[in-house]
Amino acid sequence: MFLHAKYTQTVKTFGQLDIVVSNAAVNLQMGNILEMLDINIKSAFFLVAEAIPHLEKTSGVPAKELAKCFSDLFIKKVDNIRSDLQTRQIQMSANVPELPTTMSVVLADFKPATPEEVRSVIRKAPDKSCELRPIPTWLLKQYLDELVPLMTAIINRSMETSSVPMCYTCARIRPLLKNSGLDPEILKNYRPVSDIIS
Repeated sequence: MFLHAKYTQTVKTFGQLDIVVSNAAVNLQMGNILEMLDINIKSAFFLVAEAIPHLEKTSGVPAKELAKCFSDLFIKKVDNIRSDLQTRQIQMSANVPELPTTMSVVLADFKPATPEEVRSVIRKAPDKSCELRPIPTWLLKQYLDELVPLMTAIINRSMETSSVPMCYTCARIRPLLKNSGLDPEILKNYRPVSDIIS
């Protein structure tokens, strides 16, 4: 109810809602984890959910339709790249000598990752996070000692079985302007950026 009233007041005062910025957050050290999730995650969700109808009126394009337009554009780009690569591969194959079909090096033996190696990689990782991750990177780093044994086991199991769990193969594609001086109303001025869970 509070958010609805604030958005209504903003639209009444300024005529429209152009952008929503959420900077409310609680540090885990300042409170418990449930309070942090309520403020950091649930409040952001409700803030955006309440804003979407106003933002759609401003942009003139419903969010789902805009997402579909970007999706179609990026799929077409990928299809064009694949087609171009196939054409080039056919052109190049006529000039490339036949390569041996057997390889002299086989990657059949892996040294298991150690907890120290996993800990070192995570500590060096930037704190930015993809929304697909179960927990933010800063929180992972804070509880690293408790989580490293499990993460090391997952990594080693993945290497042993030569497989990656499906949940780690997802990505969120977000459109970013190629250049800040380009017109943001033209979809071709955007490039797809893939945020992966790993």
